[in-house]
Amino acid sequence: MKGNEKKENGIVMSELAKKEKRFVMPDTFIIVAIIVLVMAALTWIVPPGSYDYQEVDVNGRMRTIAIDGTFHYLDKSEANPTGFLDYFKALYAGCVDAANIIFVIFTCAGTFGILVKTGAFHAGIGSVLV
Repeated sequence: MKGNEKKENGIVMSELAKKEKRFVMPDTFIIVAIIVLVMAALTWIVPPGSYDYQEVDVNGRMRTIAIDGTFHYLDKSEANPTGFLDYFKALYAGCVDAANIIFVIFTCAGTFGILVKTGAFHAGIGSVLV
């Protein structure tokens, strides 16, 4: 131990200070909540606008596409900025809308996790490489 370091609970203080300065990545839900909060705030700042649309046949399927050069700003009466409760509804509504994709991702991740935990994945890779 150096002269200016103190020992506390069996840990040298300089080591404790080093551990406190380390960046810890926030949880995924915190990151998503911050991104949604920033986007909700931007609905109050960025003026709303819209394009005119037309129906076009693309490879036998009707698609709605924006017409180039028809962008126009909406009146303030037509603006719909995100309210306080809408912020909390956004994550739920997004999960409901994307439930099919979320289910597939969870199923694939679970299957892959089982393959890794049982050793089947590494055995299969080993048999291919040897």
